[in-house]
Amino acid sequence: MVVGSLLARNLGLEMGDELLLLGTASEGGIAAHAATLVGIFATASSELNRSLVQIPVTDFREAWSLAPGQAHALIAIADGVDVAEEAARDLKRLLVGPAAAASGATSDPLNVLNWRELMPEAQQMRDMKVIGTDVFFIVLTIIIGFSVVNTFMMMVFERTKEFGLLMAVGMRPRHLHLQLQIEALYLSVLGLLLGLGIATVIIWVVHDTGIPIPMDQAAELLSKFNMSDRVYPRFDWVAVQISTVLMLLGVQLAALVPSLRLYRMRPVDAMRQET
Repeated sequence: MVVGSLLARNLGLEMGDELLLLGTASEGGIAAHAATLVGIFATASSELNRSLVQIPVTDFREAWSLAPGQAHALIAIADGVDVAEEAARDLKRLLVGPAAAASGATSDPLNVLNWRELMPEAQQMRDMKVIGTDVFFIVLTIIIGFSVVNTFMMMVFERTKEFGLLMAVGMRPRHLHLQLQIEALYLSVLGLLLGLGIATVIIWVVHDTGIPIPMDQAAELLSKFNMSDRVYPRFDWVAVQISTVLMLLGVQLAALVPSLRLYRMRPVDAMRQET
């Protein structure tokens, strides 16, 4: 057998020691197995280090009265959360449904659990992360909106003589308003292209190595769920599309506020104003 490092320390086990494992067999009787310690492992999860014991599956089946090929649980590891959800649904349709129909039992003899049901704490932590990200994104959008309003307000004041001259030669306020909105569109598109380009380079550089989490408490919390203490960024095209649309609309609305001053501007007063 191999055991976790904390379990070996708590039980005072050393290499070559024998440990008696007790449990309940498949028929309800007592199962017992004597195993010899041949290895000690350590993971990022203190819970696993404190409680996990591994023995060959053939020895387990013999001691717990399981037939060859039988097992209490099978664990499937998917490439991502979305893939895991879809795989759990497919397995439930393939295993639980046909088995229950063939046995005629009132309850399913097989049960398929996804990661949300196995680790509800991880689901809660993920929900908190999603809410925190949404709040941060909203705050960031508001800050950018105020920055754009301030920038275009200063632009309107600094170009007052220019706008007054254009209005004096026959340009209407709505045309000047359209010009500012087009300038805002160009600036937002340029900013989005630069931002996406920089983000692409950063993600490409750290995609494989990951970004270490400097906070010890956060790393310890992640270790309880056997998660890595590094963040491996990847592109989320849905988030890119949503953020792009929000930024384009936000900049246009922010540029709309100072542009309204053009409708109250008098060409003579505008050309006389000092810069």
